[in-house]
Amino acid sequence: MRTSARTRIFDIGLTQFALIVSSLLMTALTGNASDKIKTWVEWQLEANVLMDAGNYEAATKALHNALDAVQADGSPQHLAIVYNSLGSVYTQRGQYIEAEANFRCALDLEKRRLGAASLEYALVSASIALLPTHAADREQAIEVLKTAIDRYKGKAPTLGITIAQDYLIKLLLNGARFAEAEELLNDWQDGFANGHPESDPYMEAELLNDESVLQDELGHKEQALKLDQAAINTLEAALGTEHPSLVVPLNNLATIYAKLERYDDSQRVFLRADAVCIKTLGENHPARATLLANYAVVLRKMGRKKESKKISAEAQEIAQSSNRRNGVGSTISVSALLASRN
Repeated sequence: MRTSARTRIFDIGLTQFALIVSSLLMTALTGNASDKIKTWVEWQLEANVLMDAGNYEAATKALHNALDAVQADGSPQHLAIVYNSLGSVYTQRGQYIEAEANFRCALDLEKRRLGAASLEYALVSASIALLPTHAADREQAIEVLKTAIDRYKGKAPTLGITIAQDYLIKLLLNGARFAEAEELLNDWQDGFANGHPESDPYMEAELLNDESVLQDELGHKEQALKLDQAAINTLEAALGTEHPSLVVPLNNLATIYAKLERYDDSQRVFLRADAVCIKTLGENHPARATLLANYAVVLRKMGRKKESKKISAEAQEIAQSSNRRNGVGSTISVSALLASRN
């Protein structure tokens, strides 16, 4: 199974924060901001650094401190930023109940602040729909995103629109709406060819991953392989070789190797992905269930049936535990896990 939904903090929580906080920092530096605003901004900036470093547990603590500080401020805009960031970091930790709760708070704030037709509202809606537990929200989120992109393209910051397009592509891929996803990806490629002002390596890696998923679905395995490797190279250059953001593209690369019957290469990459996942996300993270389920298939194709059965059972146990924690039942089929897109 390949995954198209991001498991990096290419999430709107941090990116929106980066777009908004610059003006707040300028105010703070010129001495016109209150101490309370400085405090929540500083906690947010600390969380930003921790999330980019892949230290999600520490980032969560920093964000709760930011929430305490910003509640005294009372600004709906600032509260929405913090709740959004908390939703993002809980998503990365595989804690989808907590992620949804914080995203819902942000969604309510953005609806009251800017309305349900705003780009901010659309981005939070997409974050909820991209949670593995909320596929049922996908179609509505697609329509909300389309409307917001049409309304704000050329008006909102370019990076904000690019994030919205990335989210839309992921939702379309998850819904097997490949022609629409391909059209959006072509627009993105044209934009980069024409020198988009943003050169965010995280965003570029996300879109490379999206393109790889699409090319795989269209049967272009070699092209998908090159795109996966490009996404990994981009992330490694920005984040190093042991960052949790690498787990998804490494999983995808190993899966493509397996489809090309390059099983030794597939095993090598799966083992690396598993080591990164354990070190940065933990042994019981839901992303590891996906990795192990895929790896079990490769082992079976290599004739190592006993090992495959053991790894498959471990994947099953992790998936069941994750589902219990996230309120989606106590059992899950590994075959269903493999068939799912995220």
